[in-house]
Amino acid sequence: MASTRNQVVKLQKATLRTIKDRIFEHIGELPNDLKRFQADYHKATATYSAISTRDELTKRICDANIVLCGDFHTLNQAQRVHLRLLRDQLKKNRQIVLGVEVIPASEQDNLDRFMAGTLTEKAFLKAIDYKRIWGFPWEHYRPIFEFAQKNQIPMFGLNTNTGKGGVHPTLSERDNFVAKKIATITKLQPNSLLFVTFGDMHLAPHHIPAKLDKALGKEERKTLVVYQNSEALYWQLAEQGLADKVDVVRVDDRSYCIIGAPPWVKQQSYLDWLENTDRQLMSGASYQDSVKANYEEELYNIACEISVFLGLEKYGLESFDFRTIDDLPKIQNWYPNLSHLVTRNNCLYFPDRNLIFLTIVDINHAAEGAAELIHHLRSGFGDDDPTTKDAFYRRIMRRAMAYFGSMLLNHKRKCWYFRDHHLFVQKTKGKHLSREDKEKRLVSQKVLEHQRAEDEFIWGLKQRLHLPSVYKTDIETGYAISRAIGYIQGDKFYRGLFQRVVTGKDMRQLFLNPMEEPGEAQEVYIHWRIVLKQVFKMFTSKDQTF
Repeated sequence: MASTRNQVVKLQKATLRTIKDRIFEHIGELPNDLKRFQADYHKATATYSAISTRDELTKRICDANIVLCGDFHTLNQAQRVHLRLLRDQLKKNRQIVLGVEVIPASEQDNLDRFMAGTLTEKAFLKAIDYKRIWGFPWEHYRPIFEFAQKNQIPMFGLNTNTGKGGVHPTLSERDNFVAKKIATITKLQPNSLLFVTFGDMHLAPHHIPAKLDKALGKEERKTLVVYQNSEALYWQLAEQGLADKVDVVRVDDRSYCIIGAPPWVKQQSYLDWLENTDRQLMSGASYQDSVKANYEEELYNIACEISVFLGLEKYGLESFDFRTIDDLPKIQNWYPNLSHLVTRNNCLYFPDRNLIFLTIVDINHAAEGAAELIHHLRSGFGDDDPTTKDAFYRRIMRRAMAYFGSMLLNHKRKCWYFRDHHLFVQKTKGKHLSREDKEKRLVSQKVLEHQRAEDEFIWGLKQRLHLPSVYKTDIETGYAISRAIGYIQGDKFYRGLFQRVVTGKDMRQLFLNPMEEPGEAQEVYIHWRIVLKQVFKMFTSKDQTF
C-alpha cells in the first residue's frame, strides 16, 4: 500500500512541479514584500494540531463574531467553500454580514444599488470597473452575491482602491485599511456574524488578525481564521495516508484549514488565469473560452503522467484532436445523431477521430479525457451502437477508467454513490420538478433499478443480469446512467488501490482490454463490482463535504 501511495504522490508532485515551472515563466521572482507575506503564511500553516470535521468547524463559526475566511481568487472551489460555510450558518438562523475583498470600500454605493436590484449586473461591473480593479473571474464570485441578495444579507466592500490614483497601497497598508474597516462594521452590527472573505496570505497571524485586534481595542470579539488549501498541510496529510479522508484540520485555537483541493489543482487555476489574461486582452475572449489552448498541452502532460503510473508506453499520446463548446456546431455536424448528447456531457471521447470533447474545461475533465485517450490507444476499442447491452457495460467501464484517471490527479473530486441517488429520489418524490430535475430523477431511478438487479444476480437470485428498460432508454439517458454507475466504479478503483483490493497491474490490464467480445464487458463489470464490495468508504453525501 505504501508503494502505491508513493507512486501516486510521485505522479502528483511531478504534476505540481510542471505547473509551478510554467507559473515561474510568467511571473518570475516574487517581489520582496510578497515573499515576506508568503513566508509568514507558510509559517502559520506549517503544521496542524488536530484532525477536525466540518461539524466542528461549523460549531466554532457559530460561536464566533468574526470569521476571516481565506480565498484563492482563481480557484472556484475556494469560493464554493465560502458559500457552503454561509449556508451552514444560515441554517443555524445566524444574522450574517458579509465583507468581501473583491469590492473596494469606495464602491459601497454601487454595491448597495446592485444588491437592492436597482443596478443590473452588467451596469454594476462597468460602474466599478471590475476587470481593471479585480480581474479575477466574476463567474466564480457571482453565486456569493446572488446568495446574499436572495437572503438579504448586508454586504460590504473591504478593499482599498487598488490601481486608482496611480499609487498602489502596500500589502501592509491594505491590511491596516481592511482591519479598521472590519472593526467599524462589527461595531455597527454587534449581534451579527461578520463573515469576511480575503486572500489567504493576508490571514497569517501578524497581518489582518493582529491589526484587527489592535483596531478593535477594548471591544471583545471572538475571531476565527479559516485558511484554505495549505500546501504544507496537504503534503503532511498525504504522507500520513489521510489526504483523501480529511477535509478540515485545526491549526491552533484560533484557526482551521479546509483542504478542499490538492495543491496542483489550486496552482493550475492560477496558471490558467495567467495564461488566459493576456489572451483575453488581445482577443476579447471570455475566461472559459480562452482556456482551450492551455489545456491542449495540459491534456498531453496528464496523459503522459497517467501512462507512467500505469506502466504504459507514451507513444502516440500527442496525436489527438481537442475541442471545446466553441466547436459545438462542428461536433454536431460530425455526429448529428448525438446532437443533444454532446451538450449534456462534460467530457466525451470519439475514437474514430481520436477526439476529446470537453464542455467544461478543467483539470478533472481533462484527466478524464486523457484517460480515455490512453485506453483507446492501448486497447484499440472502437465505436459502439449505443443502444446495445454490450455497449452499455463498455461505457460503464470506460467511464470508470476515465474517472479513476481523474482521481489520480484530483482525489478530492466527488461523485454520487448509490445512496446519493436514493436520497435524491426520496427528496423529489411527489414534487413539481423542472425538466432538468425530472431527467436527473429518471437517471437516479434507473441507476437504483440496475443496482437492485445486479445485487440479485450476484447473490444468485436471478440467473442473468438483463434490464432492457435500462439498456434501451434514449441515448442521452443511457449515457447518463452508465456515466453515473461508471463514476462509482472508478471512485472505488482509486480507493481500492490504497486498501489493497486493486493493484496497479489490475488497472493496467483494464486499460489494455477493449472488452469487445460479446458479453465480456458485463462480465468484467460484475467481476469488479464483486471485488470492489470490499472497498470501504464511509458514506458522506457529496453535499456534506468541502
